[in-house]
Amino acid sequence: MQKTGTKPIPTAAFERHFTIPELSKLWSIDPGAVRHMFKDEPIVVRFQTAPKGDKRSSTTYSIPESTALRIYLCHTGASGDDAAPTDSNAGPAVDRVAKRVRRRDSPAEGDAGDPESEQGANAVPIQPISAIHTKAKKLRIVSGDNPASLADVPEAKPVRQKFALSAEQVRTVLSMLKEPVRTMTLSAVLPSMNVSELCGLRWKHVNLTPEWATMDGDGLPPFTLAVRQHFSRGEVGTLKTGSRKRNVPLPDVLVQSLAGLKSRPHFVGPDDAVFCSRRGTPVDQNNVRRRVLAVIGKTLNLTRLSWHIFRYSHATFTESIGMHARDRQALMGHGALDQTDRYTMEDLKRMPAGLDKIAGMITGEVETVQ
Repeated sequence: MQKTGTKPIPTAAFERHFTIPELSKLWSIDPGAVRHMFKDEPIVVRFQTAPKGDKRSSTTYSIPESTALRIYLCHTGASGDDAAPTDSNAGPAVDRVAKRVRRRDSPAEGDAGDPESEQGANAVPIQPISAIHTKAKKLRIVSGDNPASLADVPEAKPVRQKFALSAEQVRTVLSMLKEPVRTMTLSAVLPSMNVSELCGLRWKHVNLTPEWATMDGDGLPPFTLAVRQHFSRGEVGTLKTGSRKRNVPLPDVLVQSLAGLKSRPHFVGPDDAVFCSRRGTPVDQNNVRRRVLAVIGKTLNLTRLSWHIFRYSHATFTESIGMHARDRQALMGHGALDQTDRYTMEDLKRMPAGLDKIAGMITGEVETVQ
């Protein structure tokens, strides 16, 4: 340890050092922004590699812990003489980076993300700041009050209330949709498939015949749909939990709708998407939500209309008709039930009857359950 005045300052050579990717992960800041923050710091050690073949030269930063703490506290607005940058040009640079990060982290106007999980643009990460300041005080790098104690916690935004459509509303929505989105919506309401599962559905996963079929070496019962994969962000992926992998019985109304889709002249091979665009690619769920569902929602004066609303509606319908709890869990692909329900098994004979009853409610063939 070397001393400056009365405060011991850790020697940089004996401290823990961080790389740019490590600080980027710790602070949740873009690596380019972190690199810019330390660009003019004289204490930072830089290792430069010469270009080799097709690879360009690169610079690896080795940043002492005390320097990283000081710059982070400056970036987050900490007070105290020791929190100020030693280099006169570092202050404006850090300020510019802070503004850039705030712009990047702020939700864009008209963002399609889930508003229930959004935070304000000026939300303060109080716990990380408090922990870093406490560590810095132990190292005697900073002095004064903890800046986290002076931060104003933003008022929590109210969470949107969940709601489900009535059978009449579902019927109206279906009447306003064109294929394949109409059958896609019906598949979300009846078998309760989520939108990524719908986009990942292939014709080999669908059995529209009264005979058993073979799918990837497994048997597929008559009039059954197999949920085996999902399609999200342009890629086919595996299901997130084992309970998502399930076989779902198809009510008559959905068998007829799917048969109508399969009668199209193209894209009906085993590995073709069931719900596809004119080019054969899976339907873009976000485009449909913004350009079709949102418009219909406004026309019908609904609070909102999204793919997940159809899942809420399915859960409401199955509860209203008294469907067995285990069957409801199996249809939705959920993995948890109360301890007592773990001893019950879904009945493949009960489920089709329940789905047929819901289908009758939507088509108006049976009386709606109040």
